[in-house]
Amino acid sequence: MTEAVSNKLKYFSFVFSFFIVLYHANLVYVGHYPLPELIKGSSLQLFDIMAALSLSYFFTASGFLLYRNANRTNALDKIKSRFVSLMIPFFVWNIIYFIKELLTEGHSLLSKDISQLLYDFFFAPYDGPLWYVFAIFLLSLSVWPICTIKNNRILIYAISISLVILSVIISGFNIIAWPEYLLNAHFETWIKRLFRYLPCYITGSLIGMYKPQSICYHPTSRVQSFSFYILIPLIVLYALLPDTFRFIKPVLLPFLVIMIWICQRLPYHKINPHIISGSFLIYASHMVVIVIVFHIVKSFYYTLPQTNLTFLLCWIFFLIAVIIAVCLFRCIIVFIIDKFKLKILNTLLTGNRL
Repeated sequence: MTEAVSNKLKYFSFVFSFFIVLYHANLVYVGHYPLPELIKGSSLQLFDIMAALSLSYFFTASGFLLYRNANRTNALDKIKSRFVSLMIPFFVWNIIYFIKELLTEGHSLLSKDISQLLYDFFFAPYDGPLWYVFAIFLLSLSVWPICTIKNNRILIYAISISLVILSVIISGFNIIAWPEYLLNAHFETWIKRLFRYLPCYITGSLIGMYKPQSICYHPTSRVQSFSFYILIPLIVLYALLPDTFRFIKPVLLPFLVIMIWICQRLPYHKINPHIISGSFLIYASHMVVIVIVFHIVKSFYYTLPQTNLTFLLCWIFFLIAVIIAVCLFRCIIVFIIDKFKLKILNTLLTGNRL
C-alpha cells in the first residue's frame, strides 16, 4: 500500500471516529437534559446520519484492506492478523467496560447466568460501539473460501448481488422468521445492523480484490454527475419517507462512501500521519470519557439559569468538552506507549494500530 493511500485511510478513520463520538455524546446529553425541540430533533437526525456514514466507511475500509492483496496462500495469515487487530482489543475493552458496569450496576449483572453474560459480551458488548468489531472479524473468516473462487468473477458477483438483496430484505422488511433460540432483542438488533452495513463491506471487498488502485481514482466530471444523479433521488426518497424507504439505506450507504473516498479536495495529504493515528483508541474509549465529562458538567448544570439559551450553550460546551477530553486521553495513551515502548499495551488497546 502506498503512503498516500495509507494516509487517506487514516484520515477518514480519524474523522469518522469523531463523528461516532459526537453521535454518542449527543445521545447521552439529550437523554438527560432539555434542549429546544427544533435543536433536539435536528441534532438527533444529523448525528444519526453522521454515525451511519461513519460505520459505512469502517465496513467498506475493512473489506478493502482484507481483500486488497488476499489469496489462498496468505488467507490464514490474514485471519490471524485480524484476530490480533480486532478481537484482542475487543476482549480487553469489553472487560474494562464490564468492570465499570460491575462497579456501577453490579446487582443487574450478577443476576445473569454465565451463558447470558457471554451472549451479551459478543452480541451486546459492554463497550457498545465495538459491536461492529466482532461483526467484521466474523466476516473476515470468509476470506479463504472467497479467495479459492476469486478468479471466477461471475460467481463472486452473483454471491455479492445475492447478499446485497438479502441485506435489503433483512434491513428493510420484517419478514425473516428467526429460530426460537435466537429470538433475543440484542441479537436481532445486532444482525440487522450487520446486514445494514454488509453491502458496504462487500463493496470494499470487491474494490480490494479487483480495483485496489481505484481508491486514488480521479473521477471525471461525467462520472461524478452520473453518480449524483443516482444518489440524489435515493437520498430524497429516504429523507422524505424514511420508514417506507428504509430498504434503500443499505444500497445508499456504499454509494456515499465511494463518493467521499474518491474526493480529491480533502486535505488528507497535508496532515502529519502521526497526528491522525489512534482512531481506534478514540473509538474504543470514548464512552467512558463521555460519562466522565457528563458527570463533571452535571455538577454545575443546575446552578445555571434554566433558559433555552442556557440549554443550547451547555449542549455546545458539552460536545466540545467531550472532543477535547477524548483527544487528551488519546494523547496520554499514545505518549505512554511511545515513551516507555509498551508494545504489549499497543496490542491490548489498539491491536497494534499505533
